[in-house]
Amino acid sequence: MPSKLSSSGRRYIQPIIAEKLTENLRKQAGLMPHELLSEREQEVLMGLVRGQSVSDIALLLEVSPNTVSTYRTRILMKMDMKNNADLITYAISNGIV
Repeated sequence: MPSKLSSSGRRYIQPIIAEKLTENLRKQAGLMPHELLSEREQEVLMGLVRGQSVSDIALLLEVSPNTVSTYRTRILMKMDMKNNADLITYAISNGIV
């Protein structure tokens, strides 16, 4: 079953299904993967593709390293990539950096 009820009685969609729905919407709208990122995710992405460490990005954005790691995980999922090297390659190929 793709969804279930949350404790508040609302439908809950599993994260993997939500990502697939997002990907389908992106394709239908003709958006590039990085265009789906929130402003904060874009800030983290830019730090990562510039070679900054998670700790350095955390200091710059005034958040914890764990928070940056969470953003990194979301970025990788949204952009369907596996690691920082994939992000860097994408950024260079698409003129983001």
